[in-house]
Order: sequence, then structure tokens, then C-alpha cells
Amino acid sequence: MKTIKCTYNSNLSKNARIANRFKGFYIKPEAKRAEAHLKHELTKALQHVKFYQNKVYIDIMVYKPRTNIDAINFIDAIADVLKDVIGVDDKWFSIKALDWEHDKVNPRIIVKIYQPDRKNK
Repeated sequence: MKTIKCTYNSNLSKNARIANRFKGFYIKPEAKRAEAHLKHELTKALQHVKFYQNKVYIDIMVYKPRTNIDAINFIDAIADVLKDVIGVDDKWFSIKALDWEHDKVNPRIIVKIYQPDRKNK
């Protein structure tokens, strides 16, 4: 199991991440920057860990600065970035736990990732 402390950014929430224009939905530039930063953090933390096309369990703990932010809205951005970082299709992802706490002083996201079956399916 690998535990990664990530920077909290409200732009990773689907409510702040996606906008709708006359041409359809798109990801906002500030959300893309937040995703790039998350990708950097996850890549650095997981650079020596090999993953396989097999079930990947993810625990997400969101320490949010305000109570009106929904922790569940961070799953898509985290999964999209993680898919790119570890090279495992997100069809293999399973959310083992999702929780949150209110923390005005030190907002952050803790991602725990583990893969018990260390072989390709």
C-alpha cells in the first residue's frame, strides 16, 4: 500500500472542474492546472511502484476547508489523473473508502492505493 499526501485544490471537484458552453461541456483551465499539479505529486510518489491491469483499491480522505464542499465530487479527477499516472485503466478501480473531515487550517487530500494481485488479468 502506498499513501500519498496531495495538495487540496477545490478545482478538482467536479462542481468547479466542469463548465458548460454553447459547444458543450469542457474542463476549465484552472482545473487542468490543478490536475497537472496532482499528476506531479502522484507521479513522484509512485515512480518506483509497478501496477498491473488488475483491480486497484483506492482510499480517499479529503480534509476540506469548508463544510459545503462534497468530498465525493473529487473522485473523478483523482481517478482520471491516477489512471494516467499508473497506466491502469480505471475500469479496474475500486473505491475502498471515501471520507472527509473539516480542516480550515491544513486542507489536503490523502490517497491510499494498493493492488493485492500483482499480475495482469
